[in-house]
Amino acid sequence: MSLSRHFFTLSFLSLVVAASGGCEIIAAVDRDKIPTGEGGTGTGGIDPTGGGGSGGCATADECPAPTTDCIEATCTANVCGQQNLSSGTTCTSDGGNVCDGNGACVECVDDNQCTGTDVCDVPNNTCVPAPCLNLMQDGTETDVDCGGDDCAPCANNLGCLDFDDCESGFCDDGAGGAGGGTGGAGGATTGGTCAPCGGDGDCQNNQFCDPNSVCTGQLVDGDACNGANECQSGECVDGLCCDTACTGGCEACNLTGTEGTCTPHPDNSDPENACTAITGDSCNGAGACECTDGMMNGNETGTDCGGGTCNACGANQGCNGPSDCISGVCTGGVCAAPTCGDGVMQAGEGCDDGNQNNNDACPDDPNNGGTCQPASCGDGFVQTGVEQCDDGNSTNTDACPDDTANGGTCQNAACGDGFVQTGVEQCDDGNSTNTDACPDDTANGGTCQNAACGDGFVQTGVEQCDDGNSTNTDACPDDTANGGTCQNAACGDGFVQTGVEQCDDGNSTNTDACPDDTANGGTCQNAACGDGFVQTGVEQCDDGNS
Repeated sequence: MSLSRHFFTLSFLSLVVAASGGCEIIAAVDRDKIPTGEGGTGTGGIDPTGGGGSGGCATADECPAPTTDCIEATCTANVCGQQNLSSGTTCTSDGGNVCDGNGACVECVDDNQCTGTDVCDVPNNTCVPAPCLNLMQDGTETDVDCGGDDCAPCANNLGCLDFDDCESGFCDDGAGGAGGGTGGAGGATTGGTCAPCGGDGDCQNNQFCDPNSVCTGQLVDGDACNGANECQSGECVDGLCCDTACTGGCEACNLTGTEGTCTPHPDNSDPENACTAITGDSCNGAGACECTDGMMNGNETGTDCGGGTCNACGANQGCNGPSDCISGVCTGGVCAAPTCGDGVMQAGEGCDDGNQNNNDACPDDPNNGGTCQPASCGDGFVQTGVEQCDDGNSTNTDACPDDTANGGTCQNAACGDGFVQTGVEQCDDGNSTNTDACPDDTANGGTCQNAACGDGFVQTGVEQCDDGNSTNTDACPDDTANGGTCQNAACGDGFVQTGVEQCDDGNSTNTDACPDDTANGGTCQNAACGDGFVQTGVEQCDDGNS
């Protein structure tokens, strides 16, 4: 392409920028459209430094300089403004020659700015060879007065040979793809038609298909973008082309003054709510959250902990007080490890009274087995004033019944407590009665052995007497080894009661040597003539008189 064509393209783009930027001559000052800066409270107009000011401007020299030399600053009624220079005014901005009257510096506004035989393509403000305006297709033109090496690009539906022949940047030769799909980045090699691009694939390298279906050069960092494909960096972040992916929540690509460069949010801020996992946390000014950045900063008393903002610290981390520590114990500026007996209820503890005593309501001497659980029968610790014993098992048949689920009391085993102590008791019905099957009134001699004739306790409904000895010749025969029955002594029971009976053969016969049929007058005295009983084989008669 010729130099003139390159210049045409540049001037064309400059014009588009100027037009899109809304340049206009200000005939009257519109105060609402004039930037007022961020500081000051003045009412007299714009401070040229952007700070507001109290007296406005006195001359245009005190107002902000325009961005192009086709616009000049103004000061009207002490208020800064701008106005476009008239068309034809000499300029140098953007590589142009003259002002177009709309605030843009362009190549030409009439033929006077062109050299040789070139003429001014006024709609595009570019100098072109005269044939480009003769309403004929000639020279290298690909359609009437457009395309080729010298003329302006062609509109859609006009002829083309390569990308540069088209305003859209896409020359469709029917084969598909960029430049018709046959010429690659260099463009089509056969005739085609300028058409709107349908996607990035229709454009040259380093271009993208913009929303107007025009192939546009990829944007530089800081330019507004709608997608990563539009950016040379391949990253579109926060609406701008960015130098990196900038994915951290504590950094952005659109911060004032660093647009297009991934920059950390200021310290103690969190505009993207990236640090809400920990209440009160904020960005550290280096692109990370203070409470997770691996550094001790902000109010932290330890690395990423303490200070009332971050989570509490673990053992051996710094602290200013108990609230800075997971354990709740801060000693000498250092957090202690959670310990049973430290006086702080830790996770999993049922109590912690802060001493080293296993015999109170909260056994917490860990060196001797304390567990920081409320004292209970069977925990292995004898609670002073409450328990007599505690062997730490769930057995009620040993010397310390402590199976609380089944009535254990952690009192020393005793006859009458309701628990049969193995090897010591035969029974224990838990009452204070010595006349039932298990005499257990220890205050009155109960032994928690099964009731037996001769144990000294008269078992109700079973025994008539029980004098607790092994004698069958007294009023209560209770020598069970020799037939004692713990029934009151009686003639015919088989036991000769001393001082009462002379004999007792234990039958109901009055005709033998010992009449003892008491129902029929037997007396358990030795048979004798005159006792009223005829002794078989000895007497023929006995009328019981003298």
